[in-house]
Amino acid sequence: MARPPFSSRSGNPFLQPAGVMPPRTDAEADESEVTAAAEPRRTLVVGPQIAVRGVIEDAECLVVQGNVEADDLYARELCIEHGGSLKGVVYVEIADIAGTLDGSLTVRGQLILRSSGQLSGSARYAHLAIEEGGRVNAQLDVMAARADRPQPWLPAPSPVLLDTPTTGAGTSSSAGDA
Repeated sequence: MARPPFSSRSGNPFLQPAGVMPPRTDAEADESEVTAAAEPRRTLVVGPQIAVRGVIEDAECLVVQGNVEADDLYARELCIEHGGSLKGVVYVEIADIAGTLDGSLTVRGQLILRSSGQLSGSARYAHLAIEEGGRVNAQLDVMAARADRPQPWLPAPSPVLLDTPTTGAGTSSSAGDA
């Protein structure tokens, strides 16, 4: 479908002669500030029943609903949805796994394993949250959080406490009691 031609040169600053820009109103200035704050992120969505193989770089957000096999994957955020799977070597700031990840995962911020999630291979992370039902068959390694910048905040799921010792009739002891 062909795009209709521009109706007027005055409304489009790119069609103005060089060096001539129409004056901006206060409403346009406010709108441009809102637009700049809501700029679209570089997001790659691998939909259901889609398979991707190769190197993925510079994605701000990768959403996996299908299958991804990556030699090296570099992104800011990784979201593997229920039914999605990823195999390979992954480097991210934030990982939210409700599907399957098999490989080497390095998370500089928070790793969230949802109740339907499976993690196999190895994982390095600064912060970890595992929902009840999440399955881990991986070597886990805690890395120091980077002090030179603040960590991203995410609403974390309620973590599951594993191997909580109890003493007496229903009272629990804390790690500080040992």
